[in-house]
Amino acid sequence: MEFALEGVHTNGKSTLYPSPLALAPELTLFDGGDALLRATTFGDNPLHASRCAVAFAEGLTAGGIMPVGRSCAPSSARGDAAEEARREMLRRTLSSELFGGVLLRGGTQECRAVEDSLFNEGFLRGECRFDGLLLGDLWQTRSTRGALRGGVDIDLPRGEWLNAERLRPLLDSGAVSQSEIDRRVRRMLVVRQRFGLMHPAQADATIPANRPASREVALEAARRSLVLLRNEGGLLPLSASRGGVLVLGNRLYANTESGGDASVYPYDRTTLADMLAGREGFELLPASRRRIDLTLTGEFFADEEATLPGIRARYFRGRTPGVKPAVERIERYVDYAWGPDMPVEQCDTTGFTALWNTFYRPAEESVVRFGLAGRGGWQLLLDGEEVLRRDAAADDAEQIFMLHAEAGRTYCLELRYTSVGEESDIQLSCTPTPVGDLDARMRRARRLLFCVGNDGDLDAESRFWLELAARYPQKSIVVMQSCDVSDLAWSGRVAASVLAWHAGQEAGRAIAGLLTGEFAPTGRMPLATPQYPFAYGLGYDAKQMKRAAGR
Repeated sequence: MEFALEGVHTNGKSTLYPSPLALAPELTLFDGGDALLRATTFGDNPLHASRCAVAFAEGLTAGGIMPVGRSCAPSSARGDAAEEARREMLRRTLSSELFGGVLLRGGTQECRAVEDSLFNEGFLRGECRFDGLLLGDLWQTRSTRGALRGGVDIDLPRGEWLNAERLRPLLDSGAVSQSEIDRRVRRMLVVRQRFGLMHPAQADATIPANRPASREVALEAARRSLVLLRNEGGLLPLSASRGGVLVLGNRLYANTESGGDASVYPYDRTTLADMLAGREGFELLPASRRRIDLTLTGEFFADEEATLPGIRARYFRGRTPGVKPAVERIERYVDYAWGPDMPVEQCDTTGFTALWNTFYRPAEESVVRFGLAGRGGWQLLLDGEEVLRRDAAADDAEQIFMLHAEAGRTYCLELRYTSVGEESDIQLSCTPTPVGDLDARMRRARRLLFCVGNDGDLDAESRFWLELAARYPQKSIVVMQSCDVSDLAWSGRVAASVLAWHAGQEAGRAIAGLLTGEFAPTGRMPLATPQYPFAYGLGYDAKQMKRAAGR
């Protein structure tokens, strides 16, 4: 991430002051029992973890990047031994004087990490003699006084709490002294000077950013990042001359690019499909298209006889469906952002309930991704069986249901929705992929290549494809485009597996090159997981490379 003065940019760069900061999750120094951060540490051994963190920071510093380490305070008491391990890790790491900042995260309800003056000022500043920046991790700061009391210099991502508008009243009232503000500003300037960031290099606008040389650098970075986790029976690299490779998955025509700190913002992109389409020996499933207007597929009907395209919608007053709806009509989609408004005049501000029914009759065998997103409570039923459910108080993240649909069969879909006041909204999407007789095609194929992934934790869509791969373990190859390494058990259920992370705009070229033996994998695990140790990674031997070249 790069911090500057203007604000938060659409490319994901937060802005506070002009210093490039390394906020990679691999620099989490202590996870504090946070399951989301567990896989992003270098382990619990203070000596090993600190050495790895320092080596990582040395590399960043050599590249002109100021390292920042994340420390997550435990949310509950973890015992004296765990607390001492945490402190020893930080002592060893911060004594290197390589880190320009520490991100503060976690804590208890009684004492958040960003407000823990005893730990921040007493231990970090005092015992460790850390004179870098203390930063409140993303959205961890909740009050200006609390952050100042905890010794925080900057709150991420937008400086919402430590800014002139909030600080001026505290200065005028005497609640905060000018010297406290000056001390923080002086620290920022000193840190910038120390890391050579007072006058950072400016980009030359006459040089195209997406020039061939830059794309080659992106390709080399992607190649080096790929980790070959498993290669039983030497399935990889693939030999085009032998053919018979069926390629499928939800990251065949797309790359994983977004996902918090792991987001990438490519100028353009090459996918695996771009590199394998039309190539001898490879058969690709067709690309799919996401639909909101379900009538465009010609396969959704308001009646079981399939004579009336659309969805039957019924709206009821109140939060419980009555016997008679206030309004009943045929709709083309479920895609509404009502906000404080009502879906129909007959409903009022006390809330409403909506029911949508449609019959899905696919013309050919398909793998269908149904997505539900929005605010409110809902329940999605398929042929009377619940497949998705959300309580009204839950977040608005999308839920996914995967259906392997038979050609000509009629499926009954019912969606029940309950409003949540002024934030009511909902969207149903449908993404069908025609697959023909998929089981027969998978049985006939000599090799099965699955390219899967997602932006965060493994979701229902990724797991659907992984379950298909596990049916044919001896001939399945899985390429995972994800930074979720909390559970890599899937990699042991197939003959060959590759961890591709978020490989950027040249992901497709790099992955195709590894699979076909254009280069031998050299990537290594940058962290330890239950399945793989730190620095683990397989390669190809000379015999395998010759086979890929057809020699």
